[in-house]
Amino acid sequence: MARLKDGLSVLELFHGQTMAFKDLAMTCTVRFLNYFLQKENRRATVIVATSGDTGGSAIQSAKGLRGLDVVVVYPRGRVTPVQEKQMITCLEENIHVFAADGSSDDIDQPVRRLFADQELVRSHNLMSLNSVNWSRVMIQLSHFIYAYLQLSGVERCEADAALPEMEVVVPTGGAGNIAAGVVVKQMGLPLKLVAMVNSNDIVHRTVTTGDFSMAATVTQTLAPAIDIQVPL
Repeated sequence: MARLKDGLSVLELFHGQTMAFKDLAMTCTVRFLNYFLQKENRRATVIVATSGDTGGSAIQSAKGLRGLDVVVVYPRGRVTPVQEKQMITCLEENIHVFAADGSSDDIDQPVRRLFADQELVRSHNLMSLNSVNWSRVMIQLSHFIYAYLQLSGVERCEADAALPEMEVVVPTGGAGNIAAGVVVKQMGLPLKLVAMVNSNDIVHRTVTTGDFSMAATVTQTLAPAIDIQVPL
């Protein structure tokens, strides 16, 4: 936690193995998953479509685990050099990494078709580690609860006083992390959530005007991990 001026603070979520905010949730999810698979003597194939940070985080969390085969697909030329090296330099036998042409949204389309085929899902025990995996979102609740307890001043409130509101700005691509914030808000913490997007602004347009129309292409920016139009 870095405290800046005028009540502004930055929650530093880049201290994990891959410097991605999702390292904590990914590690917990993968370890729990591997534990129960081994307990039931089962093996799973995990499909990960990534705009950059999810792939490296999933690989670091799952490499070498006996119960999981992880297949990562990333958009060629649309991730940072560091993100690409995190993915392609892992030589563990249970990790399989592929580059595909197109944007991360283009990659999501065949992944959706795979999971729509229930017979294929059952026969290969397919799973996902993208934000559609509820356990990842559930673990990310802790980010918001921790920040609130550290920064809101709630400990100074009178017993019968209303809880102080805290504004949280969340960089948003696939909307998984801010979904965790919405759940925390529904649980009773008075958060004011601000979704911050780049020029791929479909989340902004949808929330403000109801316009969920797709742009012709995904714009490449300096923040490739949120170069996303359709949340997955």
